[in-house]
Amino acid sequence: MLPILEFGITKSDGSGALDLTSSTAVRVKIRLMGGTVNEFGTLLDTGTVVGSATLGTVQYALPGTLSDVGDYFGQVEVTFGASGAQSTSRFQLHVSEGL
Repeated sequence: MLPILEFGITKSDGSGALDLTSSTAVRVKIRLMGGTVNEFGTLLDTGTVVGSATLGTVQYALPGTLSDVGDYFGQVEVTFGASGAQSTSRFQLHVSEGL
């Protein structure tokens, strides 16, 4: 079973959860450090808002394994219709051999 990543999206001013009620898309982009291509392309990067949208929680089920052992970075991008997309700060994760 592949892992499910869960993110709590907060407002940029730190005043609480970002309300995702009016979001039209959530994408999770993951790249190998130094890479230029997202690991899963644009068709497999869709996250899902879970629980109450007002709590700003997003889950992303990895659609496959990460290609290489090493350090990766990623961002969550939330689109709010005509308002456009907003991206989170980058997150990092490390993939070890044999796990």
